[in-house]
Amino acid sequence: MSKELPARLFAAAAEQSIIGGILVKGGEAFSAVGDLRAEHFYDLRHQAIYRALRLVHDAGDPIDLVTVETALAKADHLEAAGGVAYLGECALKLPTVDNVAIYAGEVKIAWGRRRALEALDEAKRDVVGEFYRADEVLEEAAGSLTRLSAATAPPDRAKPNKWCRGLAALLGDREPDDDDREDWIIRDLIPRNAPTLFAGPAKAGKTTCSLDMAISIARGEDWLGFEYCGRPGGERVMVICTEDGERRLRKRIWELCRRRGIAPFDERVMLNLDVCTIKLNLPNAEDEARLGAELKAWGAAVCVIDNLTRIMVGDPNKTRDAAEFARGWYRLGDISGSNITLLHHTKKEDAEKRGDKDPFDQIKGNGDFVAAARNAILALPIRSDEGNEPIRTTEVRMRGNFDLRCDGFALGYERFQDAKGRWVTAISNRGTMGDIKAELARAQKEARQAARVRESELEDQRRGELAIAMATRNGTVSCVQLATALGLKSPRAVAPVLNQLVEVGRLVPAGKAGYGLPARQGDLSRIGALQ
Repeated sequence: MSKELPARLFAAAAEQSIIGGILVKGGEAFSAVGDLRAEHFYDLRHQAIYRALRLVHDAGDPIDLVTVETALAKADHLEAAGGVAYLGECALKLPTVDNVAIYAGEVKIAWGRRRALEALDEAKRDVVGEFYRADEVLEEAAGSLTRLSAATAPPDRAKPNKWCRGLAALLGDREPDDDDREDWIIRDLIPRNAPTLFAGPAKAGKTTCSLDMAISIARGEDWLGFEYCGRPGGERVMVICTEDGERRLRKRIWELCRRRGIAPFDERVMLNLDVCTIKLNLPNAEDEARLGAELKAWGAAVCVIDNLTRIMVGDPNKTRDAAEFARGWYRLGDISGSNITLLHHTKKEDAEKRGDKDPFDQIKGNGDFVAAARNAILALPIRSDEGNEPIRTTEVRMRGNFDLRCDGFALGYERFQDAKGRWVTAISNRGTMGDIKAELARAQKEARQAARVRESELEDQRRGELAIAMATRNGTVSCVQLATALGLKSPRAVAPVLNQLVEVGRLVPAGKAGYGLPARQGDLSRIGALQ
């Protein structure tokens, strides 16, 4: 291709300005150039420098004259690129980032024009060479030019790309550190600006649990050992409860605050917590827009809605209705900028029949509910044989992305009266489920052993009473006689009972006849149970 072509086919100044912008602005300028490649540059110096800039950027190193010079030297391209002096000259060409994007478009357009000329030159050679037919040459040239037109279409200056922005726009200059506090409000439980599902059986304590967590967020405190990651002083939480009445909610808030040694009129609680019983519908454009705007204006970080079934429009078991509901759930979060936590029910299923099934399959309705949630929390009460157990225990499991540091724990509920006779509700983290299950197994084993001991004592008492009655009626009683009366094959089984009666003075040895009553117990009216 002739070098007498117009300068606009080379865009030399734009190429140099792009190099200068990246040298000074680094990753920010790289984000602006999008998918610009080294071959788009006409000047071979600029091609070499751009490749070096890409290498430095992809390695995560800072972009400056020193690092780029080093990269060029390693590739043995420093001299071909004009040396350090030319790098410095390019660095003086410092456009704004917006202009870098414009220059990148000009460079790509110039490259497309050069490629078009190359395609036409090649078509010309084919025609002159008389090797191809004219129609074949025209068809090939038209195809090449069409592909080039699509690849080099000028960008709309007033409407930059919304989706195809280049990976650099996401990555920036550095890898994010391991501190993910900004992703969470309560680490591993409540993510920031994302939907959450909290499910469990009816009467499992979900409302009480969510209120307790809301109070912790409002006060800026860790909850059950899970780290609070919000702003110092607490964040705002809205709780919309469509099941319980206002009086019951007030009682719960008082009891939960009392456990913390505060009243609900605590400054942070009053500032950051709001609870109401006003019903809403999802999906519903009016309710989504109005509630979303109110939450955004109030600055709510979390909105807890109790519960999904009561607010959902449609059938939770139908895929289409569930998908539409999930979209409304997301829209509400997008409008408000809040975490929208929905409380939901599980199916009625016995723990014994659960087997190896995925416990999250117990959540009512379509599986889209779990899939739509950024984090899903499942609470399954542990049934105990002790009906009067003071602390009710619930197994809690979490399912989210791989960044969860904890996937389960044991939640304890306790309600008791304090020294003044006022009710207190306490929620606690009882540790891992392995520890709790081992503790329950030990307690059940001890309970069974205690029951067997009680049964044995009652049986010995019954046998002793029978022995006293027989001795009273017959004058004496022997091991054989007592065993026969009890239907036992071996007299040895009752020997300990008769020996114990002798030890406590209820019977006395009577030679071969066995045992008789002491003189002072001859009166039948004094026969009683063993002590």
